[in-house]
Amino acid sequence: MRSVSSESVAGLWLEFLDAESNTVARQIVDDWRRRIPRRGETLRWSGPDGRALEGLVVARQDDLQHAASGEPILWVRLLVRIGGNRRLHRREFSLN
Repeated sequence: MRSVSSESVAGLWLEFLDAESNTVARQIVDDWRRRIPRRGETLRWSGPDGRALEGLVVARQDDLQHAASGEPILWVRLLVRIGGNRRLHRREFSLN
């Protein structure tokens, strides 16, 4: 599977879900500079309100758009499940 480089990503849309799939937090990150976590990896995030969340990336969706100039713009949406039973992997990422 081909990996998308962080240089080609305009931003991330993060959505954190509880064990019942209710949204508990959302955040748009438009200055992403690292490799994008894959499904099955753990993600740590500290929001603007100071609340820290950690969870497992359960879904990833790439959305290719085009600027008025015709330049491609890629946004990535990550669904992250917090709490509950989850398998932790060795790779961890922090948005702090």
